[in-house]
Parts: sequence; structure tokens; C-alpha cells
Amino acid sequence: MDKDQVKEILESIKASADEKFETKAEVETKIETKADKAELEAVKEAIEAVTAKFDSIPAIVNKNEERSLELKSVNEAFVKSFEEKGEYSADIEVKAITQTAPVTGSVKPVLGLSGDLFAANPVRMLARKIDITGSTVTLPRKTGSYNAAVANATNKGTKASGDSAVAEVVITARTVNAAQDVTTESQEDIVGLDQFYAEDILAEIAAKEAMEHVVAVEAITNGVTTAANTGVTFADLNTLIHSVPVQYRQNGVLMLSTDAMAAIRELDEAGTGSKLIFDPIEAVDRFMGFRVVENGYMADMAAGNVIGAFGNWGRGLVLANRKTATLTRSNVTKLGHISYYGEMRSGIGEVDTNALRKLTVKA
Repeated sequence: MDKDQVKEILESIKASADEKFETKAEVETKIETKADKAELEAVKEAIEAVTAKFDSIPAIVNKNEERSLELKSVNEAFVKSFEEKGEYSADIEVKAITQTAPVTGSVKPVLGLSGDLFAANPVRMLARKIDITGSTVTLPRKTGSYNAAVANATNKGTKASGDSAVAEVVITARTVNAAQDVTTESQEDIVGLDQFYAEDILAEIAAKEAMEHVVAVEAITNGVTTAANTGVTFADLNTLIHSVPVQYRQNGVLMLSTDAMAAIRELDEAGTGSKLIFDPIEAVDRFMGFRVVENGYMADMAAGNVIGAFGNWGRGLVLANRKTATLTRSNVTKLGHISYYGEMRSGIGEVDTNALRKLTVKA
């Protein structure tokens, strides 16, 4: 039932009621003046009929939402969008496609998209995430030589002297996008083309976002440098881990480039249990007891490159993004082609300079 049908029902109800009486006051007057019993019974029947018609009107909004959430594919979403707006587009909830498990209470359909390549970006998985509606978000950050997090580590419980202040960090959500042109013959001949290119576009967006996050890691304020420019040693990692204040070390995670990850698999401090080991209970690698994750987007081991970082990622970095990513298909492109396009808005920034330390290869 659409809005026009509802309007027609309401007008019919009003006309029916108007035929029986004009106002509530008129009914009351008739009762007070002991109007004809048969006429009052007719008014009563009219009121009951009006009530019954209102009760029979379905919950239109809820049904529309249910139909939207029943969409199972990108093609279904494109078709529905074209019927309603005259364009092929679909909005996907970012949270729903970037997590490995289904999101309870999602307000938008996932359309069969997994977005699993977002999970290959450990920065997205570890940083604190906030949803924004605008293009920027401003967060407070404490600066200066004194703060509660490092007071004990530096002064063993005594009150430290120094200055501190609160500054603002502005995180800008930039547009991360990707596009592909496809021949019209492919659209006609290949089954599931919309779904395939939607996944492909999201994969490219995930990779571009991950590379931007690496830039953010390289820009971390504090860090340590390896003793030599030929590789990473146990002493380098030990120095990195202990350069982070103990308060942030409790939930610390060591992130390393693929090269560095391969190198530490060969490290072994006999009898200390400090080599890289696999934790079968949590299915993660650990070094010195701390969880280790590989970031395949980080630079290889070479002089001057940032090859890792350690600390509390949820306190150190904040990832701000819009709630939805948009996918579109346009038939108005270059002759003989259609175009698939996708975009999402995402930004990242360092909000606590004490929480993370980066590892740089000696120049």
C-alpha cells in the first residue's frame, strides 16, 4: 500500500464521518437533549467503522524497512534504487562489511558483501573507531612534559614537575574511491557482474585506505631506531617495547612489516621464551608475551624506513569514518561501456603521543 492509497482511505473515512455528524460537540448536544435513540446508534456505528478502518491501515514504514533489509545482492539494490530514484546506487554500512562477524541491528543490508580485505589492514582493526556525519572531527589531546600516564614511569610515583596543556587534533575524513569501466557486452554476458565489481571496488578501497594508514604510522611522534641498517635484532625490539610507558604496555600490540616479521622468526634468546611463538589458544603470534600482527602494507627493511610500531593502538590512533560506503553503476560513460564506482570517507590521526612508538631502520 503506497501513500496515495492511504490518503484515499483517510479521505473516505472523513467523508463517511461528515455524513453522520459535524463535530463532537454536536453529538454531546444531541445526547443532552435526548435525541432520537436510533440516530445516536447510527452515530455510534459510524465511529466504530472509522476506528476499524484506522486499525486496518498497515505499518507502511516498517514494511518498507523490512523489504530493504531483505535485499540479498548488489544487483537487487541497484534495481530497487533505479525504481525509486532513477539511478543505480547502493549504500553499505561500513561497520557491517569491515567486521568478520555479522553486525547485530544493522540498519542497512550487507548485500552479500564481505569486505574481508578490510580485515587485512591491522591499523583499522586496532585503532579506535568513531562514526562521523561531517567531513572532520576535533578531539582534545594533552601536550607537554607532564601527564598522568608517564608520571609514575618517570618518577616512580612522585609528583613530576613540568608543563602540560590541552590542544586540539583535527581528523579529516578524506574520500577513498575506486572506479572500473566495463564493456556493455560483459554486463550482458557475465552472470553476477554487479556483485563481482562491487567486491573488487571495495577491495581496492580497502588497499588504498590501508596505505594511508601506513602514512599515519610513519608519522607517529615518538620512536626508536635500530642499532644497524642491516636488519632488526632482539635488542632493537626490546628497546622499542620498553620505550612505551608501562600503562600503555599492558594492552600493547607489536605491528611489523612483512620483512621484519620474517626476520624475527629467526630470533631466539635461549631460555627466555622471547622468540616469536604461536599462541594456539588465541590463534595469534606473540613476542615477549605481546601479540604480534603483520602489516603487509608497511615498507620493507631498508635504511630510513619505518618497519613497525608498538603500543596501545586504541589510545594512540583514532579512525574517523562515515557510517556508509556508496556503490554506483552508471550507463552514461564512454561509448560501449558502463562504469562502476565506489567511495567511502575515512581519516586517521594520532591523539595520544605517549601510547605508541614507531621502529625506524637506521639510516
